[in-house]
Amino acid sequence: MKGRRFELSEAEWARLAPLLPRSGRGGQWRDHKQVLNGICWRLRTGAPWRDVPARYGPWQTLDERFSRWRADGTWARLLDAVRTDAALAGLLDLDLFHVDSAWARARRVRADLPRRKDQKPRGRPPCFDREAYRRRPAIERLIGRLKEWRAVGTRDEKLAVNYLAVVQVALLRDFLRLLDSSDRA
Repeated sequence: MKGRRFELSEAEWARLAPLLPRSGRGGQWRDHKQVLNGICWRLRTGAPWRDVPARYGPWQTLDERFSRWRADGTWARLLDAVRTDAALAGLLDLDLFHVDSAWARARRVRADLPRRKDQKPRGRPPCFDREAYRRRPAIERLIGRLKEWRAVGTRDEKLAVNYLAVVQVALLRDFLRLLDSSDRA
């Protein structure tokens, strides 16, 4: 039987399962796969936590696990591991994913206003990196796929740290699908 639309495939789950934290605080956690599927359903549809279907478990469990894993860095660790796997498989150029605010400030392109012919240009012209520009469609496609996740596109999270975790989950699923499709090829 084919899995539901927002749920992890068996291959994606096999890659992710060993990376997940063990049950904590002495109690038994609800099945990670069920909870992950519920979190993905909620983030993909943009529905409120209370509207997550009961097949994924209590919505409080999903919300709590999402928040706990955000706080302890689990989402970032999972994304890092899967992103590294994708890079090692030759499916991902890590240079495209190392853009931070310092990089952006160093390469900011100022608005170039039209000038009169007798006016001398000020400063150096903006630097144009032809190779980076050729890779631009890959980034635009990635951003388009991220915006398919309604919680990313609508930015319905109030806290920036929660929104970052939403983007991390969306990227995690995107890289898992990329690895899964390359394994099948």
